[in-house]
Amino acid sequence: MRGVAQKASLHDPAADTSSQLVPFVQNVVNNACPPSLPGCQTAYPLIFPGGAPVPIFSFICDTPITSQYPAPACRSALADNSPANIRDVGITLIVAAPLPDAATGLPRLVQLSGRGRRVNPNLYQ
Repeated sequence: MRGVAQKASLHDPAADTSSQLVPFVQNVVNNACPPSLPGCQTAYPLIFPGGAPVPIFSFICDTPITSQYPAPACRSALADNSPANIRDVGITLIVAAPLPDAATGLPRLVQLSGRGRRVNPNLYQ
C-alpha cells in the first residue's frame, strides 16, 4: 500500500495516510498460498517452506556489542535492536499472476527479492 502525508513535526505518517492508502503492488501473496490459488503449495514448495508466511521486510543489524559474522537478524529487543543499527534491509515480494498458466492450469507466482545496504558508519552508537 502507499499513501501521501505532509511533512510536519509530531505527526504519525501511518495515521495520516490510513484513510487514503491504495495498492501499490497487487496480488502480493507473502502470507501463504491463498485458497483462491489451488495447487499453489504443490507447484511452488520452496517459496513457502512448510507453508509458512514469508516476511516482506527482513533486517540485518550492526552488532557493536558482539562481533558476529554474518550479523544476526534484528529480532529481539536488545541493545543492538534499534533503527540506528540496521545495516541491511531485505525485501521479498511474492506476486501471483491474475490468471493461471494456460497450459498447466497451475498458478503463476514470481518471487522478487532486493536488498538495501547502508554504507555509512553508524555514528549514534
